[in-house]
Amino acid sequence: MSERDLCDEISDEADLCRNEGAEDIADLLDEARAEILRLRHMMSEAADCIADWGAYADDFFQKKHDLAGDVQRFRENSGPIFSKPTEEVG
Repeated sequence: MSERDLCDEISDEADLCRNEGAEDIADLLDEARAEILRLRHMMSEAADCIADWGAYADDFFQKKHDLAGDVQRFRENSGPIFSKPTEEVG
């Protein structure tokens, strides 16, 4: 069985709530899902910004402060919908 994404689970729960007439709860779940997606997108953009800004730093400082690791961590935490392939920094 494959691991399901949290946003898929929330969407399914919202549908179940709608089917049971709990529109207010379904609306809250839809808002929570939208917020998760927005934050994932921002995390992905942050990874790109870190990589762009970090590219101006000398290779020594990129390695000293683990720029590639920071970019990778932000990309991994951006979630499955907005994650991008790992790019070499530097």
